[in-house]
Amino acid sequence: MGLRLKRSHPLEGERYHVRVSGETIEFDRVIVTTSVPAFVKMVPSLPDDYCAHIGQIPYQSNITMIVGMDRSISPFYWLNITDPESPFVAVIEHTNLLPDPNYGEFLPVYLSRYLSTDHPFFQMETAQLKEMFLSYLEKILSWFSARLDWFISLLESRVYPTCDRSTLFRKKTRV
Repeated sequence: MGLRLKRSHPLEGERYHVRVSGETIEFDRVIVTTSVPAFVKMVPSLPDDYCAHIGQIPYQSNITMIVGMDRSISPFYWLNITDPESPFVAVIEHTNLLPDPNYGEFLPVYLSRYLSTDHPFFQMETAQLKEMFLSYLEKILSWFSARLDWFISLLESRVYPTCDRSTLFRKKTRV
């Protein structure tokens, strides 16, 4: 929707005020899908015990390499890579699902993997990661010969919560 949430405050009763793009809107329920730290920042009035509980939710991190290729490298939108030796588990070409003329001459290809923050990738230099990812891409796609124009490396922590049943089915807390 392109809206920016500034802050949420519980009201008396069963309603919430949410400030979005300069406007305050009232809701009976609010679903938040951000990371826990972002959520706690947005709603500073959360009870301490609730913050402590959700602060224990473990997260996976993510590495995504985005490479600009001069042509498509496969006819597929998404390739899952199950080889344990692979530095990535997904090869994603969004333009194979939804062509976009705004990309111009070079097409973005995403190479992605979820991992823990103590994974060695977090200690590696971008040049090492680039070499590792592109070498493996050449290994699995024998027809791969596209020219690389640009390369972006993104390492992010706390992108994917890994909840167990005790976290998912905790007694509901009104915040």
